[in-house]
Amino acid sequence: MRSTKSRPQRRASGNATRDLTVMQEIEKEQKAREKNTARLRALRLAKEADDKERSERIKAEKLVAIERAVNPSGKKSARSQQRSEVDIVDSKDGPMQRG
Repeated sequence: MRSTKSRPQRRASGNATRDLTVMQEIEKEQKAREKNTARLRALRLAKEADDKERSERIKAEKLVAIERAVNPSGKKSARSQQRSEVDIVDSKDGPMQRG
């Protein structure tokens, strides 16, 4: 006749094996989730950087278009040229003080 003591031991060892397998599966899923999250975060950051760059480029193109509309010849007015020269001189000397 068999002893009944061996059956609980088999169940315990079976449960331990099953627990280990479940834990390994959970870890595998967590790693896959973390990898996917990192990939999606990188894609989102790249898209945000691209959108920002595109936005800045569009703003710059609009400014150029406005300048061309105001002054179609592309030349600066004498007053504007004079201001540019003053700003260049002032920037060499330091911050300009107005009073």
